[in-house]
Amino acid sequence: MADTSITSLLIQQHYGSLAASLEESVAEGKATRIILAADGTSPSEELAFRVGLQALGLPEAAQKEILDFDPSGKRIEDVLPSYEKNGQLARVMLYNAVLVAAVDGFGDAERAQFRRAGEMLGVPLDVVSAIEDLVLMEKAVTNLRHSLLKARS
Repeated sequence: MADTSITSLLIQQHYGSLAASLEESVAEGKATRIILAADGTSPSEELAFRVGLQALGLPEAAQKEILDFDPSGKRIEDVLPSYEKNGQLARVMLYNAVLVAAVDGFGDAERAQFRRAGEMLGVPLDVVSAIEDLVLMEKAVTNLRHSLLKARS
């Protein structure tokens, strides 16, 4: 029977059909923590990361494993999930990492980690750059929507 939970439907609407295993999802969470730590994880990034984990509907034990993971001194290549090279899950993982990092703006250290992860996941540099641009455009559209819809007196 197909999963028809609200979370599942929203994820499918946003990303298309996804089928990451629990093990891959935990690895992705740990890799994202390493990316965020590249320039220091801000409180706003940490909050966005936690909200994202909850939205994915991961079991509490998996969320705890990810949140307890200390990225200090860890190498991204040691935790990256073994997604199909340049596949949808690899691209979605990069998108999610960029999305969380963009909460407070991302700098050179995070950008270098996106590109390293992209290279290891077989995602071409031009696609990684396009994902970065997409996230920045989405952020700009959100800011514009908020500005236009804000009540003025």
